[in-house]
Amino acid sequence: YASIKDGSGEKCTGLFSHSDQTLAAFTLDCQNNRASKEYLQTFSEALEAAEVLGEQVNNANLDTKFATSSDLDRQFKQVAKLIASRHERKAERDIFFVRQGGWDTHGSLEKNLVENFNMMNNALKLFAEELK
Repeated sequence: YASIKDGSGEKCTGLFSHSDQTLAAFTLDCQNNRASKEYLQTFSEALEAAEVLGEQVNNANLDTKFATSSDLDRQFKQVAKLIASRHERKAERDIFFVRQGGWDTHGSLEKNLVENFNMMNNALKLFAEELK
């Protein structure tokens, strides 16, 4: 499972640049340990792959101006960017999952449901527009 977004759901590159010093320190501690070397190599490749994926997604062009007022809006925008970058990522099949909480209401049921349905409707409307 991977989540490719920062707190705002936007730009993803540079997420792992802080790891460079950590990797260097880890390398010094593990030079003679075969398992540690293998772990470090695999970890480094994973970080590099995540950086490449972040760049591919960030470079994806969308035709729709997505609202970013809710977490659901940002999630659908990220999914749209992943779909738009599918050729560059060489993806044959993708599975996406978005999540919207707040449905387990015990008070103000009508008000909360109306707000949740409106939020879902608005996000889906923009997402469907982008897919056309």
